Amino acid sequence: MTAFSSSSPSCVASITRVVPPLVELVGECGGVTAKKALVVLGSLATLLKGREAVVATGGITVLMEATKTGPTTGREFAVHVLLQLATESPHIQGLLVGEGAIPPLVAIRNCFASGDAAGLLAGTTVLELIHASGNREKIIWVRSLEVDLEKQKVVVVGDNITPFEVLISVLKSLYQFVSEEAKLPTSYPLENSEIEKVPLLTSIEAAAAAAYPLSTSGRWIVDAGSGKRVKLACVNWPSHLEPMVAEGLSKRPLDEISKAIGTMGFNCVRFTWPTFLATNHSLANLTVRQSFERLSALNSTDISLIERHNPALIDLPLIEAYQAVVSNLGDNNVMVILDNHISKPGWCCKKTDGNGFFGDTYFDPNVWLEGLHNMATLFRSHKNVIGMSLRNELRGPRQNVEDWFKYMEMGAEAVHAANKDVLVILSGLSFDIDLGFLSTRQVKVSFSSKLVFEVHWYSFSDGQAWGNGNPNDVCGRISGSVTNKAGFLLDRQFPLFLSEFGIDQRGVNERDNRYFSCALAYAADKDLDWALWTLQGSYYLREGVVELEETYGLLSLNWATVRNPTQLQRVRAIQQPFRGPGFSDVPPYKIIFHPLTGHCVTLDSSRRLTLAIGPCSQRWNFNDDQTLSLTTGSTSSCITAVGLGMPVALAECHRVTSSKWALLSSSHMHVSTKVAGGNATVCLDVGRDGRSLITNPCRCLGGDARCDPEGQWFKLVTSSRLIN
Repeated sequence: MTAFSSSSPSCVASITRVVPPLVELVGECGGVTAKKALVVLGSLATLLKGREAVVATGGITVLMEATKTGPTTGREFAVHVLLQLATESPHIQGLLVGEGAIPPLVAIRNCFASGDAAGLLAGTTVLELIHASGNREKIIWVRSLEVDLEKQKVVVVGDNITPFEVLISVLKSLYQFVSEEAKLPTSYPLENSEIEKVPLLTSIEAAAAAAYPLSTSGRWIVDAGSGKRVKLACVNWPSHLEPMVAEGLSKRPLDEISKAIGTMGFNCVRFTWPTFLATNHSLANLTVRQSFERLSALNSTDISLIERHNPALIDLPLIEAYQAVVSNLGDNNVMVILDNHISKPGWCCKKTDGNGFFGDTYFDPNVWLEGLHNMATLFRSHKNVIGMSLRNELRGPRQNVEDWFKYMEMGAEAVHAANKDVLVILSGLSFDIDLGFLSTRQVKVSFSSKLVFEVHWYSFSDGQAWGNGNPNDVCGRISGSVTNKAGFLLDRQFPLFLSEFGIDQRGVNERDNRYFSCALAYAADKDLDWALWTLQGSYYLREGVVELEETYGLLSLNWATVRNPTQLQRVRAIQQPFRGPGFSDVPPYKIIFHPLTGHCVTLDSSRRLTLAIGPCSQRWNFNDDQTLSLTTGSTSSCITAVGLGMPVALAECHRVTSSKWALLSSSHMHVSTKVAGGNATVCLDVGRDGRSLITNPCRCLGGDARCDPEGQWFKLVTSSRLIN
């Protein structure tokens, strides 16, 4: 990691180094002041990107999310950020009102009324950066940060101060600029006494953690004590490959990784382990150092880096290092599911790798049962271990239903006998895409309220379908197949855990891109518990390749930043529960979810329909008369189409005729109507600004495999969650 030092007196970040979405915005948005503010913030993003403090995680994510769809005006962008803060970050209000309010921020807040773009943009974005700074003690190598708005650059001089002080420095510089441009009060100095008053906040509210243990109630996973639903919003973290060490410990301290998981909104980790770690004592008692030394493909670099970042782990036995990761996740309020991923440590999975099904070369059922018992016993005192997955992706020529029932029932009993608190999670056949055999036969175990079933779903789970077919047709057909093979269990009152799904985070895989919008819509509609594949940006060693990059990983190759904030935002949209026990505060309503962006349709301050980041809080009704309406008091307002390419309107239902909507195409995600005075069928769409809701001719309803309908996909999701 590169740091500024005293031998490097300064570093200039110019417009040429600005993050690409910001370059596009700077080039096309209106207003000189808005451009200048964006240049400053873009330069700040570049300077902080990849540093140990990771200050940019929250704030810059907001910038990229808000600008990714194309050009906008400075005022629109600023209003967007301010509204997000008001919705998602109530803690920020303490900086704007009350005894702890900071005068410059109060003045910036007041810019909202006057419409000053630069003030809004600079102020609210710096607020978001402060909101993102979760650790004042982390050292970033900066002594001073000078903002030159006229020359469009940021000058940094190296030394040691905290990221929080950097943010305060930027705030002061930007406020001075805002004061000059908007004729606000003169700059207010932030002395140390004022700095101490500012609360330290995390950038993303994690999915709610639970009181342990968990249980099941019908199709829901619940807090065993209160009966309230606990939605598992997990990420996979492998520890089953040849080193048998949690990936990434050579990149960052364990505690930083655990905190990053929570900061990204996940409340749970599906933590993988190989059977032999729990049954081969000579293997389990190797230290982390010895495990790396025995692998000839690895060199001493990883050992020295683990020793640097995680000195307390390097000489622990492997099984104790595994325990240490689980404990640290618990210290950070992250739940853990122990996933028996494979028997012999290595990459998973192939049909004939000897690990696929009971009786395979490395898959002795008795050894497997011993491993389950040992792990369930070992982690009895770890209260954040809330579940155990019996086996990942059963597969291969030996697989059959009779042996599945025989051994999975035995495995479930072994786990429950050793640890009665944990959920017992059962996977299906054919790489865990098929639980259809449970439609005619039930699992028989001696206990109740602990069984959960899991399923996997990737673009490649269905061959070349996503590349060769019309996306609407493919989404409709495969969603139906997922329901027939697994989703039906929800109607049978069993929880279903989508324990692996994911996408090439680079956005370059067309099949993945098409599939993921469909999968997100399905997961939202069913309100599934889930675990994203995957956390890691790289592997120590995978299939003989050292430092192999994981393009499905949320984190970058060096584990320092989020690989693709846009994709993370899409997943964030389904981290919170929509319904279930304890989330039935109001009668069921619909949210209008746009899976391509992870945003929902809501009203802005001018009652215009728009897409917005944040909790899907607008309560829509999709009525028997096919209207999409909002009810305020005794008045019902309906969404109505005005014309091709024009924004939709909200009008009193009894005064409009073109307000009947139908769900077209096999995906059931084209929300369509007919324009008043004509027979043209139009569909909801997103305007060029990336936020406004308009109607356009319906795209890709069927047939054409080259057509991309995702921009017009909207899912009407049932919710009963009360959102203020």
